[in-house]
Amino acid sequence: MDAGTMTRLRRLLDSISPDQMSDRILRLVDEALNSFPQRQAVVRSGTEFRAVIINAWRHVHAQVWDACFDAASPQSELEWAQAERILNNIYGGREGWKTAMELAHTGVEGGLPGVLRRFAAAAAKLQMEGWIEAGVDAFWHASTFEERLSAVEAYLTEFSPLLPAELLERDPVLLLDEFPRILKHHPEVLLQVRRLPRR
Repeated sequence: MDAGTMTRLRRLLDSISPDQMSDRILRLVDEALNSFPQRQAVVRSGTEFRAVIINAWRHVHAQVWDACFDAASPQSELEWAQAERILNNIYGGREGWKTAMELAHTGVEGGLPGVLRRFAAAAAKLQMEGWIEAGVDAFWHASTFEERLSAVEAYLTEFSPLLPAELLERDPVLLLDEFPRILKHHPEVLLQVRRLPRR
């Protein structure tokens, strides 16, 4: 295999591995939440809940990704729309954000701190998925046909113990269209292996 392609593939896989990405980022997110100046364990209104969610996520961004936000940012409507979608996914559907707000109001299931932790972890996961997709797409678009084929063959050889048999039985040329999707799921495959009981 072309050494340059193998180096680029290895660099990509290392950059999206759970050790390099999810473990490290989620640890930093947790540390950032611990430093968030939140004085209450519950919220008293929807307005307060919304403000705390947005401010907590801005704080995490500033601590983990060095992002800067204007306190009166006009982006708050967009930020809340994104936060609402994430909360809906966590707490069971279209009105999930209301469940989150109720938990933050009553103090049940960890109250506001519990909601913030679940929200921040889910939001960070979405951000990481975007980075993985962008990294894989950049690698794929910068590769020639021959480099893509070499990358598929090298990946199948190195990670054959982790891959389903039906994938290994297919001709690498026939996997070219699917390979970006396979690469995007690579971190999840490694996490699944990590969760297996050790013998």
